[in-house]
Amino acid sequence: MARPNLRAVFALGLAATFVVGACSQSSTGVDAPLAGEVTVFAASSLVDAFGRIGNELREANPDARINLNFGSSSTLATQITNGAPADVFASADEINMQKIVNASLANGAPTEFASNRLEIAVAAGNPKKVSTLADLARRDVVLVIAAPSVPAGQYALQALAKAGVAANPVSQEIDVRAVLNKVILGEADAGIVYVSDVKSAGARVTGVDIPDQHQVIAHYPIRLRHLARGAASARGLWFLAAVRPERPPILIATLAIVAVGFFVLPLVGLLARAPWQTAISDLTTTEALTALRLSFVVSLAATALFGRRGLFGPVLEAIGIRVPFTTFGAILAATFVAMPFLVLTVEAGLRSMDRRYEDAARTLGAGRWLVFRRVTLPLIAPSVFAGAVLSWARALGEFGATITFAGNLPGTTQTLPLAVYIALETRPEVAIMLSLVLLAVALAILVVMRDRYLRAF
Repeated sequence: MARPNLRAVFALGLAATFVVGACSQSSTGVDAPLAGEVTVFAASSLVDAFGRIGNELREANPDARINLNFGSSSTLATQITNGAPADVFASADEINMQKIVNASLANGAPTEFASNRLEIAVAAGNPKKVSTLADLARRDVVLVIAAPSVPAGQYALQALAKAGVAANPVSQEIDVRAVLNKVILGEADAGIVYVSDVKSAGARVTGVDIPDQHQVIAHYPIRLRHLARGAASARGLWFLAAVRPERPPILIATLAIVAVGFFVLPLVGLLARAPWQTAISDLTTTEALTALRLSFVVSLAATALFGRRGLFGPVLEAIGIRVPFTTFGAILAATFVAMPFLVLTVEAGLRSMDRRYEDAARTLGAGRWLVFRRVTLPLIAPSVFAGAVLSWARALGEFGATITFAGNLPGTTQTLPLAVYIALETRPEVAIMLSLVLLAVALAILVVMRDRYLRAF
């Protein structure tokens, strides 16, 4: 007897387990063993439900390989239309699923398999006493929502509009799970998420219901692709989709290869010249270990010191100063990440400097400050300039620390990399132009700094 189609079974599991707003116990209803591989692209609000279904299928079928990829529906739709190999796509809205259909990447119409409701997630115990959507407009409530480019953000704005509430979120996160995490970590007082998200967080958050007149229902469509040629036909497969990414233009492909070579060749040269025989001893020197410890300290210091639950965060907030979700917070995050480039470059300049000039100046009666200002600083000026340029370039491309500490709010904390990420979901052509700007800056820096890396060869 032929083995059942793994994609079909995953679909059957979804149909059997999902109820309105949440997921109950799963049961695939298939006794025969499964084999093969399935790649699932699903909205971030489905992390817990799909994760549970995937784990149960893995335990029951050791030969089955299930790959789960979660993110905002708009991001996943963009990835699929650009050729990502998705066998199952479950979207949190119909708009992004329609992008797949419009791109001729699906045969047949998607099937709605679940729905969800919005809910306000607040800190455990609801210390701010949030009871309605109107409370989210209070000045003492720090609100975060998802970006308008993702379904959860669109639904949140629709719910606020229905309630006639003019709330001012401090950040627009990249997906609904990021909103939930901000509330769990105490960086935000409230966030508009799905009912399933509040349930998955358990006692870490408290849910505040949104009344039906202000409610927005999220509909979850799904599409599937057949397993392979010759595979057993599947009962319960709602439709088949053939993923056929278009071939990129030859000119674009050629330019891409040249660009990759431009960055790969210097890397190959560095790898060829690296002293691999002494690599372990070089990496375990006191200087290297100290730099590693400094990197860990720097990466945690911003949140640990200035976060809303950090050492100084509550004190600053008590006197009306808030660092997270502000322009200063974005500057602070970029500085923490970029400053090691300046420190290490200046340190290298100090190590290579001829100290005899300083000694000569001291013998002539110059004091420490005069020696530093008239001798040391001019000698290390090239290193200071190089470190400043590298730090600026690193800060310009900063993404992770900014979205984590300062959030994403256009005009306040949204940096160029964040704008590229958001634009990829709605206006890819804008994202491409912004990426070209970043690329031009990187090339300009390489040209300016060419003397430093050319001397290594």
